Amino acid sequence: MNVLVIDDDPAYLSLVGRAFERLGGHSTTLAVDSASGLEMVGDTPPDLLLLDWLMPGKSGIDILLELERRPRSRRPGYVVIMTAAPDIGLLREIALEIGADEVVSKPITRHVMAEIAARARAGLALQA
Repeated sequence: MNVLVIDDDPAYLSLVGRAFERLGGHSTTLAVDSASGLEMVGDTPPDLLLLDWLMPGKSGIDILLELERRPRSRRPGYVVIMTAAPDIGLLREIALEIGADEVVSKPITRHVMAEIAARARAGLALQA
């Protein structure tokens, strides 16, 4: 599964990237800002996209809104918004309404990453 992680914190980005690689079966690409992340989505979107909510420039929600305007074939298969905010209730409601598949709190544990990967695989299988 192709995974793209967009987060402006290089240390956290590296941590999440290594964790997905250790899960096995994933090709993980990392983007340290929203502009390069959007460029990496390109015409061949990832199977799984993890977006940080708060980033300089475009937020994860801004990126999600932009991706939702694309034809379905050019959108990521499964989108997760990540946040360090203490109360994610309102963000979850907004993100899911816009098109995210899931919203998770940071830091993301390896167990949660494995669950996200499993749900993304299941979602991709349903789309096929």
